[in-house]
Amino acid sequence: MLYLKVSNGVIVDIIPEENPAMPGVPLSQRFPAHYLAGLVAISEDSDVLLGWKLNTETGAFEPPILETLPEEPEPELPPSPTMRERLEAVEAENAKLKNSLSATVQSNAFLEECIVEMAQVIYG
Repeated sequence: MLYLKVSNGVIVDIIPEENPAMPGVPLSQRFPAHYLAGLVAISEDSDVLLGWKLNTETGAFEPPILETLPEEPEPELPPSPTMRERLEAVEAENAKLKNSLSATVQSNAFLEECIVEMAQVIYG
């Protein structure tokens, strides 16, 4: 004999009449009376599993109906830039880098001139 604990129409516990961990100990000594009062007895050859639901119309337990979620559409990716667009972007970045390098070289040359003048004044 099996005993089922049912909560909100769903099997939440399946208890065998004879527990191998406690041989010879009856169900009434393993659980309090208020817990046993809520159990449903079924035959041991019944095929039920945790999570099955009680069909109130037939009184039988049935496997839960798994809802299938609708598939989410894959997000649209922005179109890949064409080779011409990629080339234009690289050329624009290259022009900015060349201008930056030129400004850095001019700044370094100016600083070198300043250091030379200061050295002439100090050590002059």
